[in-house]
Amino acid sequence: MTQFDQHAVSLPEYEDHPFIQMLPPIYSMQEWAARLRGQVVFDARERNFPAKLRKHCVLRLLQYFEPMERQIRLAERLDMMIRQGYMGRNPLAPGYAARLAGGVRQAMAGTTASNVIPFFHPSALSFALTGCSGVGKTRAEEQILRQYPQIIVHPGLQMTQLSWIKLESPQKGGPKQLCIDFFIAVDRLLGTGYFKLYGKGSEDEMVVHMAEVATNHAIGLLVVDEIQHLKHARSGAGEEVLSFVVKLVNTIGVPVELIGTPSAVDLLQGNFRQGRRSSGLGALRWDPMPQDRVWTYFLEKMWAFQWTREATPLTPALSAALYEETQGVTDLVVKIFMLAQMRLISAGEVSSDAKEVITPALIRRVAREDFWLVAPMIRALRLKDSKALAKYDDLQSLHQHVNGILQGAVSSSTVVQLGSTEGLVPTADPQPASKRLVDALCSFGVSPDIAQVVVQGLGEELENVNPLDLLKRVTLQMEVGTAPTAPGTVPANKPPELDDPKAASAKPQKAKTSKKVAAKSVGDKNDEATVVLEDLPPADLRRIAAQAQAQSRTPYEAFRESNVVAFEGQGAISDQGA
Repeated sequence: MTQFDQHAVSLPEYEDHPFIQMLPPIYSMQEWAARLRGQVVFDARERNFPAKLRKHCVLRLLQYFEPMERQIRLAERLDMMIRQGYMGRNPLAPGYAARLAGGVRQAMAGTTASNVIPFFHPSALSFALTGCSGVGKTRAEEQILRQYPQIIVHPGLQMTQLSWIKLESPQKGGPKQLCIDFFIAVDRLLGTGYFKLYGKGSEDEMVVHMAEVATNHAIGLLVVDEIQHLKHARSGAGEEVLSFVVKLVNTIGVPVELIGTPSAVDLLQGNFRQGRRSSGLGALRWDPMPQDRVWTYFLEKMWAFQWTREATPLTPALSAALYEETQGVTDLVVKIFMLAQMRLISAGEVSSDAKEVITPALIRRVAREDFWLVAPMIRALRLKDSKALAKYDDLQSLHQHVNGILQGAVSSSTVVQLGSTEGLVPTADPQPASKRLVDALCSFGVSPDIAQVVVQGLGEELENVNPLDLLKRVTLQMEVGTAPTAPGTVPANKPPELDDPKAASAKPQKAKTSKKVAAKSVGDKNDEATVVLEDLPPADLRRIAAQAQAQSRTPYEAFRESNVVAFEGQGAISDQGA
């Protein structure tokens, strides 16, 4: 190999291409690792700072990002996608101006005209990235995209290039809402008025205008995050959005990356074209880190950032406790490490005798008290229960949840039992148990009004009830056709599980597949009226629940799909009562 070959920095096909020339150079794996690493400001002498300052020092760990193999592989793929996507869109190539004049509209319409030059041979690639919440998909994406100048002005071409743009999948609506979000995002970046100009047209017109804007600004990569939201869009809207995204790749050559949780995999594979197009460079799936050398490397790098009075060495027991409580979910690992330090710093602030040493017991306590909302997800990860994990896509954002805890940890005052740094407790509960349970039910999709009524009726159980058990109670009430009632009232057909704790914990009986449903009479609890299933209205909760059980599905899933019960984020419910 010649010296010229060893030091080559570009390829012939990338030269003399205005859009590619303005991009950063092609980086090696080592260069990507250095550029992606999050720089955390740290000085060991800061451990002598007052407690009030050290708490804020701990927040620097929010910038901690240690790139590993999968993040570097993602960076390389995105770089290939951007450069290859521009190959078919060289503004210096003959006919490019003619394509801008009318080729986009013709291409998106699926028609051809004799006076329009064929648009181009598509060179764009695309792929999908999936993984459970908290594994770092969005954070890695942001770190990578920051390496590219997003706005590039070309005076000679009289145009402004956007090397990438990132959108979040619409929770409601179809391609039209995606177009609206796109126009708003471009306007925010460039100060244009595309939303005002195109945001009120029909869906078909918006789709064409979005393609025109993407072409005029030479968008190098379109990232659509949180695509699992499409599962809850109106009927057919999810497929329409994915079909539109595929059309962008095929017709105008804009590379597309789709990001979502594991539940999005079925959505991608449901249509062959989406499955094929999202595998242009292979589909990546990010699972939580296994407890291997990668885990050890990540933990050792993070462990250096301690602002406690005493630096606690990393031991196998500490590593095991952290993995047990997080199952390798990187976001949780960092946040538990931060909160453990904050508890110790607060303890030292109150008592000078308190030792600021991180222990396995402290890690478990932080996980138990501050991350109880995500405990079901961690349990499912520990059991490798993929079916259970799919149910947690509707949980409130893990990032928002832990950031709220961190803000409270910085601002709240604490007291400590003398002689025990693990006796650290808040002076006042920053979020009452009732509020936490209401929020948890809402995050599972229960409407706020129903959640409030259910929690109000808990009484002495309020402090100890598990959110998943509470969700089961709500489902049971719906299953027999009764809405949750306010405290002090007892529905006539209230299931015995709600009164008998032993019955509540018993294993539910297998549902019968008979087409008859037994329902308690409102007049006499000993009278039992048999209702024929086929005689009930289609929107009757008893009918929906019985059909779900006959199909080995949960009533909760059936209620959500039926649109009869109002869940958070869904539209109007049916007016056919039970």
